[in-house]
Amino acid sequence: MITTQLDMDTTKSARRAILERYLSNPTDEEWEHVKEAVYRDAQQHGFHGGFPITSVSREDLETQGFDSSHITDEQMAAIADHMQDAYCVDAFWVELEVIAEDMGIPLKDDDECE
Repeated sequence: MITTQLDMDTTKSARRAILERYLSNPTDEEWEHVKEAVYRDAQQHGFHGGFPITSVSREDLETQGFDSSHITDEQMAAIADHMQDAYCVDAFWVELEVIAEDMGIPLKDDDECE
């Protein structure tokens, strides 16, 4: 957990360096590096208690038979936005419950939920 101004400044500086590295070379490979660095940073400094789930890449489209050779970064960002919306609206809560149950994670007792 970030506790001091020095910690906050160091964290901001590290995050800025990560972003500047990507912006100087905005490739899919560099994007994967950014996501990994952000994930590590989130693990170290907290990220509202959340954990990254997934991403979408041009390779994912190729795997599904699409020609991604001319897809722009803006199109990829739009696909990611739509995928996020679809996942959160349609599947996230159902899958979360199924996976948690399959892993044997118990539900709270009714009196604990109040």
